[in-house]
Amino acid sequence: MSTELRDLLELASEDVTEVDLADRAWQAAAAERRVVRRRVLLGAGGLAAAGALATVLVRGDERATAPATTPSTDPDAGARLDEQVVGSVRVSMAPAALDEAFLPRYPDPGLLAIPQVLGPGTDHGVFGPDGVAGVDAAIRAVFLVNARGGGFHPVLYLPRGRSAMVASTDVRLVTVQDDVSGAVGPVLGPRTIDDSRRRVVFAQPDRIVVLDVRDGSVLTLPLPDGDLLHAGWARDGHTVVARSGAAEWLVDTRTQEVRRADRPARPDYEDLAGSPDRTTLLRSFSGSGMLSDTKDVPGTAAEPYGESVANTEAWVASGVYLDQALAERTGRYQGLLVGQDDLSISPRVLATPDEVGVPKEAYRPLGWGPRDTLLLESRSFRGSDRGAHRRILSWDVIGARLWRVAEVEPASDAPSGFTGLYAI
Repeated sequence: MSTELRDLLELASEDVTEVDLADRAWQAAAAERRVVRRRVLLGAGGLAAAGALATVLVRGDERATAPATTPSTDPDAGARLDEQVVGSVRVSMAPAALDEAFLPRYPDPGLLAIPQVLGPGTDHGVFGPDGVAGVDAAIRAVFLVNARGGGFHPVLYLPRGRSAMVASTDVRLVTVQDDVSGAVGPVLGPRTIDDSRRRVVFAQPDRIVVLDVRDGSVLTLPLPDGDLLHAGWARDGHTVVARSGAAEWLVDTRTQEVRRADRPARPDYEDLAGSPDRTTLLRSFSGSGMLSDTKDVPGTAAEPYGESVANTEAWVASGVYLDQALAERTGRYQGLLVGQDDLSISPRVLATPDEVGVPKEAYRPLGWGPRDTLLLESRSFRGSDRGAHRRILSWDVIGARLWRVAEVEPASDAPSGFTGLYAI
């Protein structure tokens, strides 16, 4: 079945009445919640602005930096992964790090608007007083480069802009303090770029910094927290959720009001978290970032790490350390866990190969692509290489297929060099 036909059938079937089962009302409620989410998001910014589907769809009549591969129309072009079922968890076995280079290319690279080599390069335009390309420009990725004299400048990738890579030299970011790693570069994550793909936000000690591509403006808002580490856009489009190890803050960028959250807050629809009794939790959040619901993920006590990423179809993904049952059955100890926020949750795992050269937390989720595909970064080390080799992959969580999307430029300590920190 062609990709286009499948998509049309999926859209046409969304409003078909379910077979009358005992749990029909609950299932309908879950489905309606997902549809409402999607409609709210589409009404706010349009389908092309919906997160990792990329506002920056490349058209032939516009200048862009697009992958050079010839797109395939075969939806089955990805490498099918071996699978195991452990209890209620379906585990896809990822290939060895060296074998990633032989994975087929993602069949529709223009849809993702990610070039075969992702990084800021060295040829950057500069923000002007009126922004860079008007309201038609959209941010596909943000990178940090080393500023001369210390600190970091953001560089934005705008495939449809007059200059594909644009640096904001007026913004100089400093290191932040991580309780585990110590001083690190500003943390970028799946919600660094807002859903309109016009603004980015950075956490800094005592403040957040918002850069708007439409006019090149920079908004700095102070917060009473010197240990801020994370900042991300909530789904309402104007709230920033800023976090340190001790507190979570809600910042209204319209009114500039700052208030401390009285319960857990995150910028996305859902996240995956651990609990004191070692179960894995799927937590739901309101459009303004406040915790609204918590469920157990069945069949796993995996320990999540890093930032989670969700989409409008209620899928959520996180890096995890696998529990004992999963590790013993698969021979692997880490990977990515995804689940869908409905009655079944449907947990699935992409298990990282356990081999020399593959570090802890080798996989991290970057964003969701079309048709339930997850974009992820894979890290590995080769022989005596000092730096990690990084590659972006796309995992079809339903069909258990894996594609190559891009290589990531190596990090550099040189002035104006890529720090290795980025978000898409």
